[in-house]
Amino acid sequence: MRCPLPIDWLEYLDSGRGTEELTTHLGECRPCRLLVEELRDDAANREPLRLSDPPATQWPRWHESVTEFPAYGEIWWSARMLEGERRIPLLIASDPRSEYGDLWCEALPLSTDVENATALDLLLQAADTSLGVPWRALLRHQTTVRRQELDARIGRLTDAGRSLLDAVIAGRPPQERFGVPIADAYDDRLNLPEDVDRAVRLLGRAFAEASERDDAKTAQQGNLIFEFKRTRRPSVERGPMRLAANSAVSEQVSMWTVEVPRRGRIEGTIDYQWRKDELSFVIDGVAHEERGLQLKIWILVWSDLPEAIESEPFVPEVGRKIVLGRDRGVVPSKIKRLELRLSGDA
Repeated sequence: MRCPLPIDWLEYLDSGRGTEELTTHLGECRPCRLLVEELRDDAANREPLRLSDPPATQWPRWHESVTEFPAYGEIWWSARMLEGERRIPLLIASDPRSEYGDLWCEALPLSTDVENATALDLLLQAADTSLGVPWRALLRHQTTVRRQELDARIGRLTDAGRSLLDAVIAGRPPQERFGVPIADAYDDRLNLPEDVDRAVRLLGRAFAEASERDDAKTAQQGNLIFEFKRTRRPSVERGPMRLAANSAVSEQVSMWTVEVPRRGRIEGTIDYQWRKDELSFVIDGVAHEERGLQLKIWILVWSDLPEAIESEPFVPEVGRKIVLGRDRGVVPSKIKRLELRLSGDA
């Protein structure tokens, strides 16, 4: 027979027994006997592999601290919403705002399971946070949390991480910082681990309940509320007065659309005149349904201010510019949401 490969002789030595064919060949082939003796001597002198933990000095240390107000770019442990529930790390993705008698902020759940990142997960490298470990921020599970639902601060974004989050919020996300797109409806990455999913749902419950109570109160006062939906689209050039800071960036603007059942749809954009500190809504389209929109309505703007800014009543017409507020210091990027309100008698 032809001489076996070295890997065959290693298996022969490891098992302690070989086939009759190998044993016969070994007795007849001097080169193979020399090879087996060398492999046997090498195995006897080799140090066995040992698993060991890194020294405690190399373990990441997350020092917990508590402040009165969370800040944009900080990383906090969530509070335990129920006895026995786990805490989850949250990236604070907005400045705190006062609403419904509480302090709220937007938060992104974080996970160290970066290998399973989807196209809706923002990848943070170890150098992007003070914690020194990679994360994925679960953008599609963003939630609104109360200050009471944040337990302790454990870290913050570095300058590089903050710039990354700023770019994502501004609608200019670097594509290389996202995971692999979902393959199909059976992709296991669609679902969070059960305990994490439960924690996220419990964290968002308080804001949902507060919003429902406010809507019910407003309805009792005779007003109907319809919230605008925001989408982004590329903007057209604004001429030579366009800010130089935006000249190298593909600028995007927000389109705001609201549907009023059985009446129609209104869509438009936000305009801001910085010289006059004037915030306005410009109507780009009006679609009428069976009951129409020929009635007086008004818009409320929710921002970082404690209370909403309210426009004067108006009748919607294409091209009309509705002044939302003057001298309030609210720029378009600070708008949290828009609401269309009309009388319950309409």
